[in-house]
Amino acid sequence: VKVREERIQAEIDAMSGADQPPSKKQKGMDMSSSSSSTSNAQRQQQQIITAEAVDSVASALIETTKNISPALNAEWLARDGNAQPTRPDPPLFSPSPPKLGDPSGKDLLGTELALKLIRILLNKSPSPSTSGGKDHLCEITGGTILDIVNGCWMMTALKEKEATKSQSALDKKLTGEYEKMESEFDSRLSVAGGALSVVEQMNANDKSHFMAMCNQQRQQLLSLVSSEFRHLLAIQQEILTKAGLPFFNGPTVDASSIRIQANICTFLHSAFYLRNRIGEKAHESMLSAQECRLASQEPVPMPIPKTKSTMYHLPPPPVPVPMPIPTQPIYAGQQPIYASQQPMPGQFPPPPQYPPQNQYQYR
Repeated sequence: VKVREERIQAEIDAMSGADQPPSKKQKGMDMSSSSSSTSNAQRQQQQIITAEAVDSVASALIETTKNISPALNAEWLARDGNAQPTRPDPPLFSPSPPKLGDPSGKDLLGTELALKLIRILLNKSPSPSTSGGKDHLCEITGGTILDIVNGCWMMTALKEKEATKSQSALDKKLTGEYEKMESEFDSRLSVAGGALSVVEQMNANDKSHFMAMCNQQRQQLLSLVSSEFRHLLAIQQEILTKAGLPFFNGPTVDASSIRIQANICTFLHSAFYLRNRIGEKAHESMLSAQECRLASQEPVPMPIPKTKSTMYHLPPPPVPVPMPIPTQPIYAGQQPIYASQQPMPGQFPPPPQYPPQNQYQYR
């Protein structure tokens, strides 16, 4: 009976508490939960990317990088000069992962640029002045930037594979044609008879013509591959400019700018390779430790490479042609000038020597 009475009293108390208005503490908790839920909903709404937005950005980027611009092509031609076109040197990415002496990239980029890139990978703004002295989240996360850089490296790897395949196909084609030509030469010599010297001369002429044709085809292929790698460089520069990386401001052919961009890509190549190897969280903790270490050190400038400029290729000076020494007189006359009397290059010729005139006597 007592247990039953206690249950009834508990139910009455619960019903009376439900009828009373909520306390101020409960109101504050409800308001805070509702505000947090709305802020989370707004944040999720901002982070949602629709398929239409992705397609529009991708189509605009494809249209921009479809062909190399005439101005950029003219800059490449000015850089080549009279030489044959070559691949961009250095390329932004190497086939194998780079080996850095310092994982922070200080030896390659300097303290300031290395710290800026590490803060970008940690989703922190490289310019604290825009946020009132505090770090804030970047528009593109560090993982997304590393994925973009990984995609650019894969583009380089695919282009290298395509170029190697084209060169191997051309070598195989020319080797087969050369073997076929050698068999034809042997057939000619077997039926030459008394005209052996004439047939040998004809074979030598055909062989030299074939070698010139092989060199021409190989040079055409190398020029085509070089233009494709230049187009690939422009595409990668445009993509990394859209990603917001420092020192990327659209396509350029300037040798010093390309070298700095190659150093940045080397550091990012090592970063995404290390992230795939040790995991994302371990990589983030390592970057945080590197950020603290670089922020406490004295600034170190970016090292300047000791290489000669390849901005313009001037033609070599002409080779002086030796003057032949004739054994016959240069011109016939009363007193010819022989080789011993020839002027040296850059000198005036000596005056001709005439025989003495007859002295007339007047009477």
